[in-house]
Amino acid sequence: MTVSFATSWEGLRRALTSVLPHVDRKDSSEALSRVRLDVTAGSDVALVWATNLVTSAVARTPLLSPSDESALLELEPGIVKKILTMFPEVRDSIVAPERVLTITQPRERLIQIEDTSGLFAGQEITVPLPARTSDRFPDVPFLLASHIDRPPASKPSQWLDSSDLGRFAAATRSYDEQIVLTEREGSDDAFVSVGAWFAGTLARFEPENSQQYTTKRAAEWAALLPDPASTPRGIRVHDGRIGDDLDNLISAVRIVTSAGTCSVSVIQRRLRIGFGDAARLVDLLDRFDVIGGTAGNLIRPVHAELVEAPDAVDIICDQILDAARAEDATPRGEAA
Repeated sequence: MTVSFATSWEGLRRALTSVLPHVDRKDSSEALSRVRLDVTAGSDVALVWATNLVTSAVARTPLLSPSDESALLELEPGIVKKILTMFPEVRDSIVAPERVLTITQPRERLIQIEDTSGLFAGQEITVPLPARTSDRFPDVPFLLASHIDRPPASKPSQWLDSSDLGRFAAATRSYDEQIVLTEREGSDDAFVSVGAWFAGTLARFEPENSQQYTTKRAAEWAALLPDPASTPRGIRVHDGRIGDDLDNLISAVRIVTSAGTCSVSVIQRRLRIGFGDAARLVDLLDRFDVIGGTAGNLIRPVHAELVEAPDAVDIICDQILDAARAEDATPRGEAA
């Protein structure tokens, strides 16, 4: 059966525009250089998402005509920009009807997008789909669901105006540094620093009924996102064996204990390996109790005793070597 569904163009445009900045443009991994359109059969909402492992983004778009089949369509950033150019924003609020796009997948590696609202009769575009990245991409909706599933912290939510925050973008470009927001006791303003050469303040605000607002939004997203207790799509379930990962695992132990934190992207860059291989190493670091935190987090802490005591790192490495030798003496599929 061919995947086919209709969506509000305004909803899809906003979703694509919102997640596009979160695509990784520096990493060589294909898994981080795509925007994903995630459609569940029978659902009246589709998810659009992307990640660079430092930031992640999930947006939703209403489906006016749900799909009979589930699909995960991967779009390269250039294709997303082409779609946004082909179907620009309609600024005339008097124009009717609402712009509706019907998206079909006539063949495995193609999708066709057609304006079926009558607003721009016959306007359509057919774009290629890249080869699927299989299980080498992180399941962003699952990670977000795991995040929302945690109880809220005692620290209140921070409400920041995006236009005001954007005023600091010039400083980040000038000094090639990140924006750091810091709380100060007794102040309602956030202290803003960009490197060692720029500082400022940013007023925070809290609208009326903010707690009810955040609770309601969290509940809405919890209903849309996967069950945090389920197995994430796209993240390999490691069998627990070290196998051919021994040398890289020892190197990964040294890397993360030196840094104090662990992430797939750091291991991937430092060892010059693929995303899936780096994700397996993180699984193994968890198995040998090198890292803490919750599985699925993008950044996980290294246990303090390993950061503070180099001898403890050597002990962990010896344990890994012993486990690898035991594996070599145990046939695959049997208990070590």
